[in-house]
Parts: sequence; structure tokens; C-alpha cells
Amino acid sequence: MKTQSRIAIGAIAVMAMMMLSPIAMAQTVTVDSAKTKDQVPPLLPEIETAQVTLAYKYDFGNPVTPVGGASQTTATATIQIKCTDPNIIVTGPESTTFNISPTENSGASSTFEYESKFTIAVTRDLPGLKQIRCNTESFVDAIQGGGTAPIADKSNTAPGAFTVSAKFYSVVQAKVAQQIKQAGPQKDVPFEVQLDNFGNARTQINFEINERPGGDKWSAVVPDDVILDSPASGGAKTSDTAVFTVTTPFKNGWNNEQGTYRLKMKTFAADDPTQEGVELFTNVLVRVRGVYVPSLEPFVMVGAVIGSALIARQKLQ
Repeated sequence: MKTQSRIAIGAIAVMAMMMLSPIAMAQTVTVDSAKTKDQVPPLLPEIETAQVTLAYKYDFGNPVTPVGGASQTTATATIQIKCTDPNIIVTGPESTTFNISPTENSGASSTFEYESKFTIAVTRDLPGLKQIRCNTESFVDAIQGGGTAPIADKSNTAPGAFTVSAKFYSVVQAKVAQQIKQAGPQKDVPFEVQLDNFGNARTQINFEINERPGGDKWSAVVPDDVILDSPASGGAKTSDTAVFTVTTPFKNGWNNEQGTYRLKMKTFAADDPTQEGVELFTNVLVRVRGVYVPSLEPFVMVGAVIGSALIARQKLQ
């Protein structure tokens, strides 16, 4: 009889401990795909922003009400975004709280929903036209105390990801060291244009003459297109020199005039020409001074033709 009493007492004690002590239950966090909005359009650096919504469902099994009554418990959920490039700026709450109410039914399953909204922006140093990955994760911290059966450890982590890209951001600097030059008539005058790319993507530069001097004897040759790498993408060729050549006019005798050219430079993304950048302009001035003496080559040619005709005529005689 004593043995049976001891067993009964032990069983009662165990049941009491189970009812009064914390009960560990499995927790799961899953992404709520119906409410999650994480598609980010291409952003113009330091100007445009986008908003993402990360939503989750939290299920912690079957909470029960312990002896002595029940009360409401607050759970803390953590939501994090970690991008692979620090030039993606994420702002928003990393933690959110929600209330868990106990239930008398130990077989019930309780699911709670939570979400956070984040603002996404990019700096001008983010490589342009590239998809940059951002990883997301969320979990709910351990719940202890309160009227519900406590959760002994934090929930599983619900992972996810989305991508961010920057639009073409054109920052090209063009310098002409010597914008005024003097030369004689019918001479080539080169102007070196120093180009530097400080933008976020490979940039192609196209040249055209925007304004020119009057008269049909002025002429100029624009440079070929130049492609520059971007320092944001780690390119090696971020600077180059283009040469704009002006040929001076001429007339017999003394020449004394000047002409101004306005060179236009159009920029666009080398890897996506539909994305245009800023337009640049520079002016150069050429002064023409000196006496023009016709070359002797035309007279030599005329003499040779006349001499050949005379020789042919003598042979016929």
C-alpha cells in the first residue's frame, strides 16, 4: 500500500509540475507571400526611393492556460534586411511586437501575422545597371512568463531575398587645357579634351559640333566616340583624352581672322544606350594670322602636262 501511495503522490506531483512549469513548444515562421511586396524598380541614385513590405506568419503550436488563470503575452518579432553592397540604404523598423492570448484548448494551434515596411534608396556609388542582392530573414524571440505556456527558444528563421538596381547616373567631367590657340592659314589645330567619368556605370561619349564659324573654308573633325569605365564598378579606364581638330581657313596674301567652335558631348550608358545622361559643352577659339603662299605643286603639274604634250607633238612630226 505504501508503494502504491508513493506512486500516486509522484504522479500527482508530476502533473502539477507540468501544469505550473514552462512548456516548450515548436515555433515556426514562414513568409506570407500574399502580403509580401518586395519588387524594387530601378532607382535613380540619391533621388528616388522604393518601399518593400515583408510579411510573415508565426505559428507556435498549442498554447495552454496554466493553473491560476491566464493573461496576455507580448511576442517580439525581428525582421532584418542585409544587402551585399553598403551603398543600398535600408530604413525601417527591424522589430515589431504583437499580442498572444492563451487558450483553454491544449489542442488548438495559434497563428499570428506580422509585417514591416522598409524604404530602399541607393547612393551614387552603387554600380549602375546591375542587380544587387538583399537577403531578408525573420524570427520571433523566446517567450517566457505570462499566462500562456512559454516558448523555450526562438523560432526558426524564415529566409528570403530581393534585388535592387540603380539607374544610369551620369557624372562626366570635360576639360580643355588651352581653349584659345593661334595658327597660320590652312593649318591643323588640335584641342585635347580631358574626360573623366565619376558616374556609376560605363559611359559612352558622343561628339558633335553645336556651333561653328561662318564661311566655307573653316573645317573641323570631331573625335570618335569614347567609352569610359566607372569607378563604382572597379573599371580600369575611367579617364581618356579626345582630340578635336580645327583646320584654319586660307586666302592668298595676309590672313587675319578668328573663329569659335562649340563642341557638344552627349553621354549615355554604354551597356544600355536608351539611358541617356547629361550633355556637356565646351568652346574653343582659333586665331588665324599669317601670309598664305600657294604651293608650287599645281604649277609643277601644269608644266609637266605641257611638256608631255610638246614631246608627243615632236614625235608626230
